[in-house]
Amino acid sequence: MPTDLIEKRRAALKEIDDAKFGWYHVRACLVAGTGFFMDAYDLFAINFASTMIGYVYYNGKIPANIDLGLKVSASIGNLIGQLLFGWLADVLGRKKMYGIELMIIIVATVASALCGESYAISVTATIMI
Repeated sequence: MPTDLIEKRRAALKEIDDAKFGWYHVRACLVAGTGFFMDAYDLFAINFASTMIGYVYYNGKIPANIDLGLKVSASIGNLIGQLLFGWLADVLGRKKMYGIELMIIIVATVASALCGESYAISVTATIMI
C-alpha cells in the first residue's frame, strides 16, 4: 500500500480517536452497522428464498444441487464483494463507492424485475449469476 494512503488512513483514524463522543461516532457506527446488517441479511434471506423458489418452480422441493448452488453463490458473492468493494473504497473513497454500490443495486434490481421468461437460462441461474 502506498505511503500516502497509509498516512491518510492514520490521519482519519486519529481524527476519530481524538474526537469527543458525539454524532460523528454515532453516524460512523450506524453506517458500519448498516453494512454489516446487509451482509448478514443476504446470507440469512437466501435460506428463505431457496425454499420459496422450490415451492414456486420445483413443485415444493428444490433439488439439492440447485439449493447448494444458490447458497454457495450467495456466500462467494458476499466474500468477493467485501474484498473488491472494500479495496475500491480505500482507493476511490467511501462516499463515492457507496454511491456506486447503490447504483449497481438499483440497476440490478430493475433489470431482474424487467427480465422475461427464458428457456435458455433458469430463474435460479439468473440469481446465481
